[in-house]
Amino acid sequence: MPLTPAAQHRPGRRAWAAAALALALALAAGTPALAHETDQYTLPVGREFADLGPHFSRIAYDAVAAAVAEVNAAIAEAANPAGEHSAVLAGRRMTLAQLQAPELIAPRVWSHLFAAMPTNELLDLWLQAPGMQARYPGLVTLYRPGDTIYDDPLLVIDLTKIVRSTFRAGMVRVGDTLFGTDKLIHFVNVGQIYHAAYLDGIAQGLEPDAAVQAAIAATSANPLTSEDGMLGGFTTGIRSNGDLAADYAGLSFYRNLTEPLRWGERTLAPMLEREGRGWRLAVTPDSDFFTVFVLPHWNEVLNPNVYARYFAWRVRQLVAERCADALDAYRDGRGRLRTRAQFEAIERELGTVYGVPYDHQARPDRPVSMAAICFDGSGATQAAGASDAAGAAALQRDALWWAAHDGQVGRLRELLAAGASPAAADADGDTALHAAARAGQAAAVEALLAAGAAVDARGAYGATPLMVAAAQAQAPTALLLLRGGADPNVRGRFGQSALHAAALAGSARLAALLLDHGADARLADAAGTQALHLAVRAGNEALVDELLAHGADARAADRAGATPLGLAREAGNAAIEARLAQQPPPPHLLVAGPQPPAAARPAAADATR
Repeated sequence: MPLTPAAQHRPGRRAWAAAALALALALAAGTPALAHETDQYTLPVGREFADLGPHFSRIAYDAVAAAVAEVNAAIAEAANPAGEHSAVLAGRRMTLAQLQAPELIAPRVWSHLFAAMPTNELLDLWLQAPGMQARYPGLVTLYRPGDTIYDDPLLVIDLTKIVRSTFRAGMVRVGDTLFGTDKLIHFVNVGQIYHAAYLDGIAQGLEPDAAVQAAIAATSANPLTSEDGMLGGFTTGIRSNGDLAADYAGLSFYRNLTEPLRWGERTLAPMLEREGRGWRLAVTPDSDFFTVFVLPHWNEVLNPNVYARYFAWRVRQLVAERCADALDAYRDGRGRLRTRAQFEAIERELGTVYGVPYDHQARPDRPVSMAAICFDGSGATQAAGASDAAGAAALQRDALWWAAHDGQVGRLRELLAAGASPAAADADGDTALHAAARAGQAAAVEALLAAGAAVDARGAYGATPLMVAAAQAQAPTALLLLRGGADPNVRGRFGQSALHAAALAGSARLAALLLDHGADARLADAAGTQALHLAVRAGNEALVDELLAHGADARAADRAGATPLGLAREAGNAAIEARLAQQPPPPHLLVAGPQPPAAARPAAADATR
């Protein structure tokens, strides 16, 4: 029986095998496919992690948008009556029907995600670059401990130690979840291998749930892609349940590109919808289309690894040394130390993803977990508070700083009355006013300003309290600072202003507040980037409208030559391009001859700010 056009291009076994082969070639060529390990028991005590959810969502959105633009362009070429009724995509000539097949989308999205996050080493390097840290002043963008549980001298004779010690992954936060960046690499790459195998199962007539389990089993049976093989046990002696959960989340992400997906209590609509012959994005960059797939299962403290018998005993000892810090870091939602029973309940809950098995394993005969190690009467729970105090001392954060951070206004006023200085700064240069502004503690901000705190004090990377408030989209706090005399046009070490921070946070409301208080819409950072560049890249129409209304320049070029108008055109965002094109070009760019009429600019509703 002849195949349908969609079936002719269905990835199936060939794509699954090709994906596995690509992983093998990467392994032979370098490091991208080697197992990477994260130590989540060794933590930066007293430090706060930046929420990188918006950053990774932007990467994912751009990858999906680029894939859609690529496929739609090929569809348009193939649909041209004067053409060959086919087009070349990814080095292969395809018919119109093949180009329109939903199965084509995921591999193209993968290619753009891989380009954005090619290796764990490069990803970590980018996340801790000065420019990235400047976006989140005073916060940890990526943490890599210098001394991990995998560096112990007693393990030096272990032949797999060089892999555990050399191929490390840093720790980041998305929402409330701390995880290793290796989980993103698994999500992108092994998730796509899962998805190709899933489509193979669908092609064979399996129901979706059965096809998912068949994909997990097939990948687990392949030594090149298995967590028991090259991606875990064979190279490191570690079988990571967190990696497996990330693999499953990646499969689910790729499925959700073109099919609805049941995800916990929610049914996620497809990210893409049909529009004419092609596709259109049905999600926005600031939605949770990506972060919804970031799971607490990725955290290797809450979802413990299985360690090879020959060194599990030593890892237990090393974890025990870190129990106090870990217990303090992994408190419950009300700030209380978790009990053994709570950690055990979390482990059980994370054994499936919303009830779906994902190849999770546990070894009760040699457990390495918080529940098994940190509640043996060693005094770890009592030591947790002491470790927190030691960490705070190392960061040079005094009682006034913490009172401001926690919004303890009564305590703050007592300390000020006793002579505490609001000018005192921590190791990052952040004052108590920075701490209150970042945490959105409006009453603490008012009390500090009344006590004479410097409203434009410079902290990490030259950031002022207004900048850190803007970075966290704390509009009420920002308003207090502006009324207290904060200068919205102060620039940090890399030229960034509070308006840049508001644009990165995607807050049109906060941008309007800053602009109404004198922020310069045309102020550029050291790279020549204006807030309008950032708004266009984010596809934020309300923010674009607000900036244009206050004089932002649609044709201002950054140091790379990119203009907001050009960025909108490249992204295929016709609505924003029309808004930007309405702004008359400067006289030196005007040319003789008739000009095309500018599209009417729709008014931005206040409710969308």
